[in-house]
Amino acid sequence: MSRTQHGILRCMVVVFLLLALLWGLKPLPDSSGRLQTLALETKKVVGRKLALSEAEKTLYSGCKVSKRLYTTAKDDVIVALVEASNDRHAVHDPSYCLVGAGWSIESRKRFELPNGEAEELLASHPKYGRAAVLYWYTDGRTAFRSTTEYWWRTSLRRLTMGRSGQEPILVLLSALSPEEINWSRFLLAFPELRRF
Repeated sequence: MSRTQHGILRCMVVVFLLLALLWGLKPLPDSSGRLQTLALETKKVVGRKLALSEAEKTLYSGCKVSKRLYTTAKDDVIVALVEASNDRHAVHDPSYCLVGAGWSIESRKRFELPNGEAEELLASHPKYGRAAVLYWYTDGRTAFRSTTEYWWRTSLRRLTMGRSGQEPILVLLSALSPEEINWSRFLLAFPELRRF
């Protein structure tokens, strides 16, 4: 390679590094306004806001989070909505948190939603018993269960400066009575969440 080619290559590297630095400084519009669009009460569901635990505050420190307890005639479910435009690394497959906290995943299966799919987990812990969790990611149009797809979509969104769509939000449901939960029944009573 000639000296001229080396000089051009060095200039290109410097330009790309400067562009990457500037790219990271431009904030993307977030989707945190969507967190407030989920009603606290509907005809069949009554909800109340919950405070984040200290561990959740640490985990989601750069995120916008809405955590609520929703009650239907038969089910009590904690619903957490996590918008991570400012810290997408805080969002990951919830089974990692469960396993990291000493839970064993007994089963995981696909759960059909009107606009895509979710992941249903059943876990057990020697001290705490069983847990039933349902989660999905949504950009407001499509629901998907793959964390890899979440990372792909958020990366594409950053590359396109937000033009590829809204920031996906993690929707995480945890049943207070895991032995009795029927996710279809709960979501039929709460269609606003099912289509969120």
